[in-house]
Amino acid sequence: MHNDLDIRPLKATLGAEVLNCDLDEITPAESAPLVEALHQHGVLVLRGQQCSPDAQVRFAELFGPIEVPVVKEYLLPEQPKILVLSNIVRDGRPIGATDAGQWWHVDMSYKDPPARCTFLHAIQIPFDERGQALGDTMFSNVAVAYDALPQRAKSELEGLSAVHSHAWRYAQVVAESAGRRRSLTEEERAKNPDVLHPVVRAHPRTGRSLPSPSPYWCRPSSLAGRARSAPR
Repeated sequence: MHNDLDIRPLKATLGAEVLNCDLDEITPAESAPLVEALHQHGVLVLRGQQCSPDAQVRFAELFGPIEVPVVKEYLLPEQPKILVLSNIVRDGRPIGATDAGQWWHVDMSYKDPPARCTFLHAIQIPFDERGQALGDTMFSNVAVAYDALPQRAKSELEGLSAVHSHAWRYAQVVAESAGRRRSLTEEERAKNPDVLHPVVRAHPRTGRSLPSPSPYWCRPSSLAGRARSAPR
């Protein structure tokens, strides 16, 4: 084996760092511990990777089929399974999506079933005058948050569902983009119809309860389910 994996849990409520892993060389047989570690820790950090776009895609496909966004403008030309996020402008045009991650959200929760996980590869990041990296991507352990809720609050959420809508959110993005984004075509809208997901669902591998609503993807006032009369 090319990789002698060393998986070290971080001190936060989620996350682990993976050492001795070269994404250019990892094989399907070597990926099984990473899949299990992802389910256990929620986030995996692999520092210092210099992998090519094709290697990134090969690595991602070890975890399952890749969901490609229906809007193609910011897909990487040489590897269209990768979406580029960037605030760099060349020839008067952003080279990537500049407005990603403005709210807490779960990527592609508007799919049925939702995407399993997301892979981010930082190519160029900003630093402040002290040399501190900027532009943090933040993660939250919703399973731990749910476990900390009082039973009364958990009962309030039981049986509720919410509408996750790619079309609704994208319309907000277009309205706020100052002309940088175009509206969805009818074909693009049809590929991502609104879906109804439980407010709390069980993780398919660990069984832990995961609250899934997000103000980013969920239509306002879209909760459906049992009515509750208890005061809040």
